[in-house]
Amino acid sequence: MLCGNVFDGYSDGPVTGSCPTDIPTSDHVGHLAAESPFEGTPPTKSEVFERQATGQNLDITTEPDSVPSNTDIEVPITVRNTGSASTTVEFRMLATTYELDRASVSVPAGAQRTVELTASGLTGPEEVYVQRNGHKIHRIKILRP
Repeated sequence: MLCGNVFDGYSDGPVTGSCPTDIPTSDHVGHLAAESPFEGTPPTKSEVFERQATGQNLDITTEPDSVPSNTDIEVPITVRNTGSASTTVEFRMLATTYELDRASVSVPAGAQRTVELTASGLTGPEEVYVQRNGHKIHRIKILRP
C-alpha cells in the first residue's frame, strides 16, 4: 500500500492519493513490538525518508517507455545532482535477473551528466527495467508485432 506515504523509487502502481478510510494512519513509521528496528519513539515518515531515500538530491530522467521487439534498445539517462556533494550512481538494465548493460557515472554537486544503456533487440521477455544503485526506477515494455 503506497497511499499516504513518503515514496522514493519506482512503482508499478500509483504512489499518490489518500488512503481508504479503513486503513489506520500515523505520522510515525514502524512499530515497537518484537522485531522493530526502532527503539523508543518511532521516527516520522519524513525522518526516515531523509535518512534512507535512495535518490536524495538526484533528478533522473529516462526513456523510452517501450520499444518494438527485435529492435536495439537505447536508454539515455540524465542525472542532475542538486545536492552539495559529488555522488556516483550505478545504473543497470536487466531482463528478469539477467544484466543486459551497466554504466556508472560520477556527478559533481550542481552538475548534470548523461549515460546510455544499450542492448541488442529482444524478442522476450515482455519488459526490461533499469535500476539505480539496485533500486528499480524505470520499465521498458517490449512490444510484440
